[in-house]
Amino acid sequence: MGRPCGLLFRGLADAALRVFAMSGQVLNFRLGAEIVRRKMGWTEIGESETAQISRVIADNLDAMLAQARASAARGA
Repeated sequence: MGRPCGLLFRGLADAALRVFAMSGQVLNFRLGAEIVRRKMGWTEIGESETAQISRVIADNLDAMLAQARASAARGA
């Protein structure tokens, strides 16, 4: 596939992939709002629903950052 990369480049690549993963989550709710609404049984995506979505995305971001920090501490 691609050429081997050094640790610094790998760290930058991992950071970029985390950004893509997080933006993908946000886009999923934005572009797929109607599907999310139906699957969740919501009549609308109002303030309460937006707060729930925001909480879950923030929790996911916290988990991603904790994992990244743990990897950095291990030197991986």
